[in-house]
Amino acid sequence: MSLKVMGTDWNAYDWKKEARDIVKATSSLTFKISQCKRFNLRRSVKTNNILVRGEPCYRTYIGIEWDITKKNSSFMDTSPHKLPIGIPVTKEKVDDVGNLLLKHFGCEWKSLDILQWYKRIVESNSQYVGEEVELPCECDQEADFSFV
Repeated sequence: MSLKVMGTDWNAYDWKKEARDIVKATSSLTFKISQCKRFNLRRSVKTNNILVRGEPCYRTYIGIEWDITKKNSSFMDTSPHKLPIGIPVTKEKVDDVGNLLLKHFGCEWKSLDILQWYKRIVESNSQYVGEEVELPCECDQEADFSFV
């Protein structure tokens, strides 16, 4: 098994939005999806669209296929947008995480190997490229780590 990295080896596309623009609503179909036990999908030779047949029983064959695309729409004309990698993090969230790390691990938290992921997030947030995040450090004062 090999590891595939998103953004390098493959990309994610917004097929949900693309399908919403092309496919009819389920309420406009001639059969009720909730009552069907079997679906047959076939590509139309003439229009290259998807034809669906919903069967209410496993052993029936109604024989009527319906086009699920909207009028004057086709799956051949699709060009979905690439989804961005990751979720943008606000400056307030980065500052809050930095302050929590400082409180729990002290001023030398950046040197700990287990916290390198957080170090990358705090030092180079992708949303604030070029803007350095300054965290207050009270290392000059003697820390009180006594637990009551």
